[in-house]
Amino acid sequence: MNVRHRLRQRLGRSQRPSVSPLGWLALTFGAGCLMSFPFTGWSGALSAGIALVFLSVMAFALSSNAVCGDVSIVVSALRLTAGESLGISVTAKNPGVSVIPPCRALMPVGSNMHRIRFPRLGIGGRESIRLEVESRSRCVLDIGPVLIRSGDPLGLMHGERRGTDACRVFVHPRTVRFRMPDVGAAHDLDGEPSGRIVDDDFDFQGLREYRPGDDLRGVHWLSTSRTGKLMVRQHDASCRVDTDLLIDADGSGYADDAEFELAVSIFASIGAQCLLSRRPLTAQASGECVRPRHADEFLDFCSTIAAVSEPAPGAGFGAGRFDAPWHRSFALRTGPSVLQCTVIGSRHDPATYAHVPTFRSGTDRLVVQTQPEPSDHETYGRHDGARSRVMSMYGTVVARIGALDELPVIMEVLS
Repeated sequence: MNVRHRLRQRLGRSQRPSVSPLGWLALTFGAGCLMSFPFTGWSGALSAGIALVFLSVMAFALSSNAVCGDVSIVVSALRLTAGESLGISVTAKNPGVSVIPPCRALMPVGSNMHRIRFPRLGIGGRESIRLEVESRSRCVLDIGPVLIRSGDPLGLMHGERRGTDACRVFVHPRTVRFRMPDVGAAHDLDGEPSGRIVDDDFDFQGLREYRPGDDLRGVHWLSTSRTGKLMVRQHDASCRVDTDLLIDADGSGYADDAEFELAVSIFASIGAQCLLSRRPLTAQASGECVRPRHADEFLDFCSTIAAVSEPAPGAGFGAGRFDAPWHRSFALRTGPSVLQCTVIGSRHDPATYAHVPTFRSGTDRLVVQTQPEPSDHETYGRHDGARSRVMSMYGTVVARIGALDELPVIMEVLS
């Protein structure tokens, strides 16, 4: 019973061996030779049939024994930025009581398949193989599972066994840091404490002595009677800085894939900076609406954004079109906000800006449009060049950006 349990544990979830075209030819020819022997009496046919059937049986036995011990995958990071390298360590251990012969394995990394060869593992042996994968663009990398392969030397059959579970790595888009524009609704019931102490607001913070010029309506009379001095209430200033962030995922609105990636990087930079500044964020892309709690969660979402050729119903607007039902449903999901930022491509005409959805009266609207033309900062100077790319159109502030490094300059001008 123990031997059977150890054998089942070592074999794992082995699949039925697959027969190659050469294997089917050997089986068919061998069976034909054996069936023809009673009628022809040819000893050569009998010998060939026995040899081919024996080879097929041995190939089946070798292909069914896909053993490589316990296999595990360790990655250097579960999140990284496009352009960084990812280290992958694949380790095989022999926990059994017998020697494991050399074996081959396949490990999928995204859309690529890496071939791994493990050496002979003695009892209690351990072997680690390290791979370096360069993440050239943002994506979601599914690594594994490792597939242990076995087969016969002639290639008649081969078998596979799943050696480990898969793991997922998020490759984030490149982002830049900057200071968000000073926008917000002060003295708002839905606001968050800003850390500033004021004399009139909703959140009580403490008391201080009266100063000439203070409003007598702020005097705390109970404390005044207890201390014998005029005491004035102080409050923690509340400010609502909720932000709605949208990106047009319609590929027809962009000149090429590089421009769309620039738009995603701008989208990711603004959203991450909002969350790092403790601004509640609601983001929308490709018809999916999220409310991330921290920057890493939002950047994980940005890694999954893909350009679509035909927007699905409710997916948003693109190339001068706007979906009103999507506007209403998104407005119901987001609620009031003080800043609405939309990232669009260079193929939009100015009429598109008039259709940018307004979810609340008094909301500051910002449209960031990607421009494939080279930057003209050398001609106009750092700030003058930025101002030449910022304009007001249809009640919306429009900023045109040709490179991600220009975003901090644009935001500095808007501040």
